[in-house]
Amino acid sequence: STVTGFPTSGETGWSSIFGQYLDRQIICSDSANKFYVYNIGQETDDSFAGVYVSTDSGANFSRVFVGLIGTYGIDSFNATMSCVPGNAGHLFFTGGAVGGSTTGSFYRSTNAGVSWTPLTGVTEVYAFGYGKSLAPGGYPTLFIAGFVGGTADSDWGIWRSNDADQATPTWTRISDGFPDGNFSIIKAVSGDMNIYGDVYVGTIGSGFLYGK
Repeated sequence: STVTGFPTSGETGWSSIFGQYLDRQIICSDSANKFYVYNIGQETDDSFAGVYVSTDSGANFSRVFVGLIGTYGIDSFNATMSCVPGNAGHLFFTGGAVGGSTTGSFYRSTNAGVSWTPLTGVTEVYAFGYGKSLAPGGYPTLFIAGFVGGTADSDWGIWRSNDADQATPTWTRISDGFPDGNFSIIKAVSGDMNIYGDVYVGTIGSGFLYGK
């Protein structure tokens, strides 16, 4: 059946003139019925940009956030939008790696994509993922590969937050940005949902690593 609610003509925003070079993960779900999709818009026309939500298992979508999360390009090109496990309506968003700049923000929504807030001091998050919470039944641990607190080499690394549900999460750097001396670009980060503190990091071209 045909999905309704998406733009279907003109500069629809589902692709890009740079599309073949980019890596976007812009669909997630927080229940069997609710799905979220981010539309980046186009360089010359972002009239369809925004977050679209379906509450009927993807049959029909409506736009709940109009416009770009951040700005076109630096906060959008390699975008990842991800739902927080076990916390309906909570999502995080990054524009991904942008080639050495550290101005791209890391965003959070706690109202099912209706509004987005940048996290203070967190920039150019290459990848992020969730792990088992520190306290039983608590908020999932959030792991990121990015900059926290500034743009110096010492601010770049693999970071962990045990309180990512707070307005200003606290962060602990558990590795520099080159875990185990691996200089490959980091493309994926995921915590272990069964063992607190375990985290897996995927790279371009040289496999994956894990930390405990």
